[in-house]
Amino acid sequence: MKTRLLLLAALTAFGSFGQDYVLTREIALSAAADAVTIQQPASGAARLVQFGGLTATGEMRGAYISCSAECSVTLEHSGTAATATTATPSPLPGAPAAKTTAFVASNVGVGTVIGRYTIAASSQHIVGIGVVLSGPGTGKNVTLRIASMTGTVKYTWVYSEEQ
Repeated sequence: MKTRLLLLAALTAFGSFGQDYVLTREIALSAAADAVTIQQPASGAARLVQFGGLTATGEMRGAYISCSAECSVTLEHSGTAATATTATPSPLPGAPAAKTTAFVASNVGVGTVIGRYTIAASSQHIVGIGVVLSGPGTGKNVTLRIASMTGTVKYTWVYSEEQ
């Protein structure tokens, strides 16, 4: 039993199962805010969506954010479902189309705040996201919000889905 738990922990931590996806967005903001959401569908969801650990190619899962000017970022989960401005996550080689839906300029409702970050101008911040989404339901989501700013923001999400 102990061996099985250790094996499961190792598989989860190192991404030995599941398919990996990337979502990128770059936007120039002028005294405006932005949000990007990864969300499970109402039905036909991935069994497990992970934002932590390593991909099969050794990349760290999570969100990478860079801002040309200082910016404030909020990480949230379980907001009211996003419904506008869908985007398509790109599967890494060999992966099927993602079951999760991405939303850019997301209209997701405010969720539970996990963390707040200030990113210095012209720098990149890696957000380790300790949230796992499982099963269907549009309220199962993770969002990064950028507070109103003037500058360019680039998001790169790297995550996995167990189909």
